[in-house]
Amino acid sequence: MATSLGICVGATTVSAVQIEANVSPETREADLVSDPIRVKAKIVRPHAGDLQKALSSVLEEMDL
Repeated sequence: MATSLGICVGATTVSAVQIEANVSPETREADLVSDPIRVKAKIVRPHAGDLQKALSSVLEEMDL
């Protein structure tokens, strides 16, 4: 499985989403018969101006 992490630091929140692609190990291409992509985790946290603390908290909570 191929996994990607997306992070957005906004004016008031830090958001993160982890997605996983269903990839065939033989062809290394997406398996389009089943769900090609699934969301493993998503988190949105207010940062109150402390971006480092909020981002650290989000990354610790994600199962990376």
